[in-house]
Amino acid sequence: MAEKKKMLKKRFRYKVLEVRLKSLEMEKQAPLALNPVPEGKTYLILELSMKNTSKSQFIIFQQEEITLQIGKEIIPLENYKIENNLDGGQESTGFLLFAIPEGAKRAKILFGKFDNKVGVSFKL
Repeated sequence: MAEKKKMLKKRFRYKVLEVRLKSLEMEKQAPLALNPVPEGKTYLILELSMKNTSKSQFIIFQQEEITLQIGKEIIPLENYKIENNLDGGQESTGFLLFAIPEGAKRAKILFGKFDNKVGVSFKL
């Protein structure tokens, strides 16, 4: 059963992208899910927009560059539905899916590779 959608007003920059978190939902079943949620976990669905603020094309590799941090645990992206190849000035809105521990209270979305990560924290 889906929890009520929670609106977010968080934003940050990643390279030439202006990233805005719009909302979140937590569900046991999600349309983007390829597998059933593991025991003790729930799906977090983040709605976000990404705008390329440059004049050149920018490509983001979601599976490599987007993770979620809860406490000290880094959680990989399960699935996504958002354009990753943005022309200069183009904006795309879509969704990211993560399997997170039930009862988690705060999270931080992280964009980047290795130690060069940026992001923003939010309440669940």
